[in-house]
This record gives sequence, structure tokens and C-alpha cells, in this order.
Amino acid sequence: DSRITDDDIRLYFAVVRRSKELLEAQYTGIQFRVILWPNQHVSQQRATCEKLREGFRRMGIPVDLVEDILPGYSADRSPFILSSADHHSNANADHLLAQQVLHEIEH
Repeated sequence: DSRITDDDIRLYFAVVRRSKELLEAQYTGIQFRVILWPNQHVSQQRATCEKLREGFRRMGIPVDLVEDILPGYSADRSPFILSSADHHSNANADHLLAQQVLHEIEH
């Protein structure tokens, strides 16, 4: 329920940018991508998600949206979360996300 500020977003971008730099320095030719898992049910988080997508676009970092990877996620998240009390991804979601990452690497 905490409010995400523009300072929080700037810090987040700095961390991601530095992570990208470190990975690219260590692994020549690596493709750095972000998988964005927004909570579309909270209006402030939708606005934050759009800020993140725009920031990554400006940084030249491809973004994959979870709702584009997990079938039916937008309509019903329950098959992809641990429980109604814990919305972290479950093994099924992790498996599908990993398959997408492998698909992106192969192409």
C-alpha cells in the first residue's frame, strides 16, 4: 500500500541500468530484457507500470509483460499465484516465464 514516488522509480532505473552494464561487461553479446509483472488492479500501480514501460523504452531495454506471456492472466491470476494471501508467482507461472525467456534467447 505504500506510495511509489518518482524518486523510487529513478532509483529503480539506476539499479536496472547498472545491472545491465555489469552483465554486458561480463557476458559479451547478452540480450538484456525486463519481465514486468504489474498489478493492474490498482490504479496507481497502472500509472507506475506505464512510467516503467516508458523509461525502459527510452533506455532501449525490451520489456515483456507478464500478461502477454501467461495465458489468461488478465482475466484470472489465480492459476499463477501461490495463494489469495500471497500473490508471488507459483511454479506454473515460473515455468511458463522461463519457457518465454528460452524462446527469446533462441530467436
